[in-house]
Amino acid sequence: MTGNAAVRVVHVASGDLWAGAEVQVYGLVTAQRRAGMDARAVLFNDGTLYRRLRSDGVPVTLLDETRLGAPRLLAALWRSLRRARPAVVHTHRRKEHVLGALAARAAGVPVSLRTVHGADESAPPAAWQFHRRIAAGLDAWCGRRLQKATVAVSGELAGRVAAHSGGRPPRVVENGIDAAAVRAAAAAPVALPGPADAFRVALVGRLVPVKAPERFVAAVAALPVAAAGQPVHGYVIGDGPLTAAVTDVAARAGVADRLHVMGFRDDVPACLRRMDALMVTSEHEGMPTNVLEALVLGVPVIAHAVGGLPAVLGEGRYGVLVRDPDPAAFAAALSTLAAEGGAARRRAVAASGRAAVRYDFARVAAGYARIYSELLREAQPASAATEVREP
Repeated sequence: MTGNAAVRVVHVASGDLWAGAEVQVYGLVTAQRRAGMDARAVLFNDGTLYRRLRSDGVPVTLLDETRLGAPRLLAALWRSLRRARPAVVHTHRRKEHVLGALAARAAGVPVSLRTVHGADESAPPAAWQFHRRIAAGLDAWCGRRLQKATVAVSGELAGRVAAHSGGRPPRVVENGIDAAAVRAAAAAPVALPGPADAFRVALVGRLVPVKAPERFVAAVAALPVAAAGQPVHGYVIGDGPLTAAVTDVAARAGVADRLHVMGFRDDVPACLRRMDALMVTSEHEGMPTNVLEALVLGVPVIAHAVGGLPAVLGEGRYGVLVRDPDPAAFAAALSTLAAEGGAARRRAVAASGRAAVRYDFARVAAGYARIYSELLREAQPASAATEVREP
């Protein structure tokens, strides 16, 4: 068989959040379908990802993990794959890697692979360490024994996960962006708190330890006024277990009036477009979607030089890299950027076209099509091999 129409791919994802990994799953699935591939999804939660895929006409099976324990969830996933009979099962995030790999093997699916979107979001309490080691060991075993490939979203992340890829070097397919959709969403009206003349800097993402949101609060606290006399206001867009801690840190730092915790938003592009800068203070990142969104919108980026961030920012050509994790270093970078005035924005706008082309989802889909084809050729006899046509 040849051609994408013959290749059925089932993506297995949680769908509990609408964060970077979920945005990437949505963009990849829809890009694959535009390219003629029969891309589908099995999700474990009824959330934004489920609703968006359904509204786009994507076949989606919902296996509600809030009602099914792990054994029943695994059995339900096995039944779903037996009915769908995909050529490829593509998993996203740890629990889905394990359940998807086990169910795919039991259902006789020729190829199962995983995408690793980033490092673990948080360290569990000490009492959970034993259970975490068991889960990590099972995940690593599934990656080595049951799945044909590990894909990382940045070269740096590929190096981190190499030990769990069964002796096969991890592949790299960088994250994608639908620039036209982001720009259209950014045009929507949005009301932001704070004075109209404020110098606005945003932190976007889940409020979990790896994102180091307290570092962002401290940086905003260290710079009350920008070079042109504008008051500096911080905007925290996202929620998570550290929401209350962020509010408390802001109060203790005396910046509660300049630090706006906005919670989860489904209009992030519209908020970003009205920012003077995006700041990324994380301890680690794969290739964050919010940075790609900022780039295509021409919003200057200040980012910790970790993970895939140096690569996506061209080692500092397309944004400001901060190599010192001290909040004072982020405040200094913010002060310098603010002092540049319109020059920083003009540089960011000039780089937006490159980002729109380099990270287009059609390229992401093409990268995965090549991997699927190679793995299917290895898994099937030559007479029955399936070639996946690139978009």
